[in-house]
Amino acid sequence: MFDVHTIKGRWWVITDPTNLYDQAAFPEIDNLLSFHIGLGFRVMDKGRVEVEDDLREHAEGAWRRYAAAVEAMDTANDAEDFQSVGVKCREALLAIARENHDADWVGEVAEPPKGDNLKGWMEIFAAALLPDRRQRAYLKEITDKTWDIAVGLQHNTNATPWDAELTLEAVHHVLNTFMLARIKHDRGDPERCPRCGSYRLAGDGEMDEVDGEAGYAQWTICAACKWTSDREFESFKDWNERVGDRAAKYLAGELPEQQQPMPNDGFSAARSKPKEGA
Repeated sequence: MFDVHTIKGRWWVITDPTNLYDQAAFPEIDNLLSFHIGLGFRVMDKGRVEVEDDLREHAEGAWRRYAAAVEAMDTANDAEDFQSVGVKCREALLAIARENHDADWVGEVAEPPKGDNLKGWMEIFAAALLPDRRQRAYLKEITDKTWDIAVGLQHNTNATPWDAELTLEAVHHVLNTFMLARIKHDRGDPERCPRCGSYRLAGDGEMDEVDGEAGYAQWTICAACKWTSDREFESFKDWNERVGDRAAKYLAGELPEQQQPMPNDGFSAARSKPKEGA
């Protein structure tokens, strides 16, 4: 803790993490220290449960229950409180099986496990999502061990804060790993440059005119070797007809996936133009 004097005022600076506070707002350093520590825990907990939307959608219920476990940890003081964190972590893990057991990507299961058999379901999920046997084994192994840790915490009458923290971290890792497996399965391998094999492909484009028709031309650039694809041109007239037709089908409920976004308007490609030397 530092008492810092500047030409613009006087500050308290506390590490770690480093932050500064106006002494006019916080005249007592002892009270500020408590505030600083509490703020640090709140930021850490918020980071634990904040997940990008495109990842969270694959385990929404599981993440909601995990957030409840983190919240329970904030107010836990005694062994039975830490045990309740284990209960909530167990429910978060079970939610993975409950949310995904009947998903299309799972396929037909000859002998489906019981609903609360997370280990059995995760073995099926891993086989459906990950072609690499080492990745399948890893997902199954961390799930098995994390489940055992969560159940152990639930029944541990001598549970400590460190037992609960370890369990929260383990469950967080399982949820993240499962979501990444879903993303890998759903999106497939990213496109690579045909010249150098780099994944650093970006779209580019510009307004253009072909045969008297105004429109938008777009192409792909490799940021590694500067390879450029052929230009693809679409007149504004054709674009309006295509998007209008798709919008009409969307409103009529004729699209197979109602949540599927509208076609790319080309302008997003121009905004993603890579910087020179990127």
